[in-house]
Amino acid sequence: YNALLAAMMLALYAAGLGVAVDALTPEQQAYIDQQTADQQEYSGGIVGGVAAGQYEDNGASLATRLALWGTMAAGLYFIGRAVARPEAKFRWEYGATERHCTDCMSNNGQVKTGGEWAAGKMPQSRALECKGYRCDCRLVEVE
Repeated sequence: YNALLAAMMLALYAAGLGVAVDALTPEQQAYIDQQTADQQEYSGGIVGGVAAGQYEDNGASLATRLALWGTMAAGLYFIGRAVARPEAKFRWEYGATERHCTDCMSNNGQVKTGGEWAAGKMPQSRALECKGYRCDCRLVEVE
């Protein structure tokens, strides 16, 4: 399972960067390796819960946990886009989330370069007040 998790996170990040997985720089590889290691702590809990039968009568709870993890993983794509285009301008936009954290509220509508976003807080990241859970915000490239 951990290999699948690592491969998916790597693919999302590389897609955001616009490069092949085997074309990552050592710095980019180190970043995604750290992100993967951090997430394996959480994903292991999900896998352990499934193996222990924790979700047999509560599939909705499992679906919720998987969706939360998926949101975080999707954020790696946005990080890759910002890193790959440090001079391009991106606007933070709300997603479909009904309640936004103070970080998302303060960033909504702001336009910064990819480099500026990459150096700070990004949509769906654990650095946000909401820790990226249920965050549906995104960075949209603007001219």
